[in-house]
Amino acid sequence: MTRSSSAEAERRARRNIRLGSLGAALEYYDFVVYLYVATLIGQAFFPADLSPTMRLVQTLGIYSIGLLIRPVAGILIARVADRVGRKRMFILTVAVMSVATLLIGLLPTYDHIGWPAPVLLLLLRVAQGCAVGGELPAAAVFVTEHARPDGVARAGAFQQMTAYSGFLLGAGVAFVAGLVATHLTPDLPSLAWRLPFLVGGLLGVVSSTSGAGSTRRPRSYARPSRRGGVRLRRFVRCSADTAGRSCSRSCSSSR
Repeated sequence: MTRSSSAEAERRARRNIRLGSLGAALEYYDFVVYLYVATLIGQAFFPADLSPTMRLVQTLGIYSIGLLIRPVAGILIARVADRVGRKRMFILTVAVMSVATLLIGLLPTYDHIGWPAPVLLLLLRVAQGCAVGGELPAAAVFVTEHARPDGVARAGAFQQMTAYSGFLLGAGVAFVAGLVATHLTPDLPSLAWRLPFLVGGLLGVVSSTSGAGSTRRPRSYARPSRRGGVRLRRFVRCSADTAGRSCSRSCSSSR
């Protein structure tokens, strides 16, 4: 490999690491920005005759559905990602999260269509839970696969640091959206909760579009093989046998 091609591969790897980290940050942003505007969502998607406490409880109940679906979706999507490629699933989950977030920002409220409004919100939260459950593990593996052998830990740390910055980004955008709705567009109070979803959805669409342009696999990429699975099972079996023999010796000596 020439020096120019090596430098190009290094630039491509760094770009993919930044892409994976940014995608994880946007996933966290899209998933938790709901909490920052939960009170406003409760006012928009539930009847006005409900008490504020009940509206908030129902709003958080819809949020919790995404948390419940997340681990199940993560297991299923991870199995598919190992078969079709982690980058493809990474881009797909970012796209699903972005579209769902964008649609939440465009949803009609309870005053417009009645009970279908919270039902649609619930379905979109399920889509978000599926996306974040599959994207975050894929992003972590994707980043470490593109890292240099002596920089895997640094790449993983950078990905985690960038991912959790999505919480701060969501809080900042929600704060700015409140200021915009209060001072710049007082005739459109719904922008206080719509704007954070619209911003997150658009950023996610741009991120997934940029990621689709790079499809080359890293050199460290390797598809799982049955031989590797046999070795893993043999290792687990040997470890269990060793632990059993050690336990038996300890019991015998104690007697």
